[in-house]
Amino acid sequence: MWPYDLVFLVAGLFVLLMVWYLRGRRHSALFAQLGPLLDVHPGEMQVAGPIRGGEYRVQGCYRGRDVLFALKEPDRGPEASRFRMVLGSATNMPFLISVQKRMLLGLVSQVQRGRAVKTGDENMDRSFYVTELTALTGADFFQKVFGGAKTSIDLEDHLQKRLTRWLRLPETLARFETLFNSCGVDYLTTRIEYPGTIELPASKSGLTVVLRRYSKRQLRAENVGRILGEMEALLRSAESLLELAPGTSSSTD
Repeated sequence: MWPYDLVFLVAGLFVLLMVWYLRGRRHSALFAQLGPLLDVHPGEMQVAGPIRGGEYRVQGCYRGRDVLFALKEPDRGPEASRFRMVLGSATNMPFLISVQKRMLLGLVSQVQRGRAVKTGDENMDRSFYVTELTALTGADFFQKVFGGAKTSIDLEDHLQKRLTRWLRLPETLARFETLFNSCGVDYLTTRIEYPGTIELPASKSGLTVVLRRYSKRQLRAENVGRILGEMEALLRSAESLLELAPGTSSSTD
């Protein structure tokens, strides 16, 4: 009986290694197709382990920003495939939020911890579920952004108003609709979100989007390039809020 057990063990390991090898070849070919979207040739692909799994990823630059592509295929039955894109920012975001498209009856696929944001814009509130994540980052968030010794209530109110007004901008809604309705994005957040350790040397924060159960069409260079363009535009729009010092008036206030 023991020799048969050994044969089955060796055969199982061989199949596992073959799946891991072929998956790596497939992902490497995909990342090669996305290479022309970047400023320079992307770095070497980081391969997920055959036992513990993880995400295959490659890093590079897009319009001078750090960018990361990461792929995850299910290792178990109930898991979903996942394509992650991270676009870096040299500044700290003026707010931390996550965005999901509402489904039937206003439900979302994965509820995020945090405070739901109501913008007062009927189209935005009906189509998207926005969660404000600042409360989960601790009281030091505002100090990191603005360098103050203490967080003032006026400053928090100022940033909350800026977030609401940014979400109410027609171009913000239009870009969300493009990402979620046309490009297949399932989740967006205004922070670098990755289930492991990564180094984005030129970035203090960034934007992350995730496509779950993606199709081949959604991973084509044309669609990924469109996503990158929308992400970069959203980052520039959010970064522009930092150009106005708290307490100064503007046309958006």
